[in-house]
Amino acid sequence: MKAFLICLSVFLGLMIGLSVLYHVQLTLNPRKIVVAVDTSVRMKNALPDIRAFIADLRQRRYAEFCLITGTNRIHDFSQALNLGPLNDSISYFGARELERMTDIKRFPSLAAADEIYFLTNAADITPLEKMGKGKIVQFTPLLD
Repeated sequence: MKAFLICLSVFLGLMIGLSVLYHVQLTLNPRKIVVAVDTSVRMKNALPDIRAFIADLRQRRYAEFCLITGTNRIHDFSQALNLGPLNDSISYFGARELERMTDIKRFPSLAAADEIYFLTNAADITPLEKMGKGKIVQFTPLLD
């Protein structure tokens, strides 16, 4: 019985120690997630879906978020995913330019990202697929 208790305490001590080390590792090296939102005129009706998706994404632990649109960066990597101007007052404008959301020269955060989410309702997502990395989230209805 004594040998069992010794083995049990060693096992529990190792498990707790490894769990603490893993937590510290993930806290010091969070996953870098870029959220690229299509802000063309045709995305205006998808704002509630965008908010719901971002609310789910905010729940991720050990992550830093960067939010970009086709025209600019809303914020660089931070622990909070702030919608900033992507609220009710956002002005959706212009034609859809998905190529701009994949421009690494314009958005260096894309190169540093561990995960990328492209939010759009475009039927033709070829420019996003050409990038080769990232998850494309299409909201309905799909529009040209």
